[in-house]
Amino acid sequence: MAFPILREFFVKALRLGSETGPRVLSGTGSPEGAITAPVGSLYAREDGGTNTTIYRKESGAGNTGWVAASNAGGAWTAYQAVLPNGIGVSDFEATVSDAAVSAASVIEIRLTATPDSAENEPEFTNLWAMTAHPATGSFLLTLSFAEHHSGPLNLQYRVN
Repeated sequence: MAFPILREFFVKALRLGSETGPRVLSGTGSPEGAITAPVGSLYAREDGGTNTTIYRKESGAGNTGWVAASNAGGAWTAYQAVLPNGIGVSDFEATVSDAAVSAASVIEIRLTATPDSAENEPEFTNLWAMTAHPATGSFLLTLSFAEHHSGPLNLQYRVN
């Protein structure tokens, strides 16, 4: 027996998880002060503009706590991780201070070139993990390598 293909359907709200779980909603205008939903909910603003099209519910039990979710992110900030000389390291941690960071921040990290340093090439090849764990006013940067390395490693990060 063949079943027809459902091409589109309309729902007022989609509930995730349980009856009290986060919701996915849409409408016009900002949800702040207007839409009641549990933390973790998402709202697609039909009349939104740059950085005001998607909102996420970060706090509160009522109709407040909505934050516009910008996918443009902030400006990129340069950071140089200086791995110890000598025996080198396979795991490196550093606390990076930045007033824009909150515990709910998403930190993007990318590698950048290290000029005039042939020594830097192995780090690019053997770097297998970069993570950032946000806290208030800083984040913990962790770099993991397949082998021991030393010297500078240039990065950039931005806070979302």
